[in-house]
Amino acid sequence: MALAAMAAVALLSAAANALDGKGRLVGFVKDRAGEPVAGAVLILRGEGVVVDARSGKSGVYELDWCSPGTYRLEIRAEGYLSQTRGDVKILRDKDTRLDLVLRRGEHTKGKVVSSEEGVLKLKVGEDTATFAISKGRKVVVLEASQVNPGDEITVTWVIDDGRKLAVDLDGRGTVAGKVTGLGDTWVEVTPDGGKPQRFVPCWVGGDPAQGGGFDKEMLAKLGRLRLGMQVVLTWEMPEGRRVVDVKAVD
Repeated sequence: MALAAMAAVALLSAAANALDGKGRLVGFVKDRAGEPVAGAVLILRGEGVVVDARSGKSGVYELDWCSPGTYRLEIRAEGYLSQTRGDVKILRDKDTRLDLVLRRGEHTKGKVVSSEEGVLKLKVGEDTATFAISKGRKVVVLEASQVNPGDEITVTWVIDDGRKLAVDLDGRGTVAGKVTGLGDTWVEVTPDGGKPQRFVPCWVGGDPAQGGGFDKEMLAKLGRLRLGMQVVLTWEMPEGRRVVDVKAVD
């Protein structure tokens, strides 16, 4: 183990004495070759609780101030297959150690041809690439349900049972149209001749009790919109198409 990583673990262990009835999840994120994976996003979800963090340069991560209980852990990192771990137990006044190994995936970038009945098709140059969508991957199912023909996205996939199985979708695009619906945390835009499309802002931070919530700056922008306005909306994945900018046009 590298000296920097050993030092990081020592610091994590030392901090466990001041948890004040809470618990922590700590460990390393690495690839199959044993190299650290920096910048991995880790999200710990429990009943009414969301805690998130990123792994550091040495692959070390820590998810602090978690109430004792059982959680689900989601791990995402650019260029790697996402993972979900169920039944992660957090103990009172203790560190739970969980080291994670990520697997690299293949990537295909193209424009959406169609997405229906568990099959996503992309136009890649002169060819069409076909990917299976598994019902067990709920985030991918959500993302695949929200893309439209012509959207440019990148699919991360693996070979599974002789087929290309989509394990992650990423993309960025724009929608130009009329505001046809507004809520406290969402906007609906309908392109000319198209179907209504609903968007919410990105989530910032972790547990709502600790200040996590929808991006406040974007919520303020949505609050200035009015029904019937013509807008150009910019969206990004992951975890569904999230509005990251919106501008009114004449």
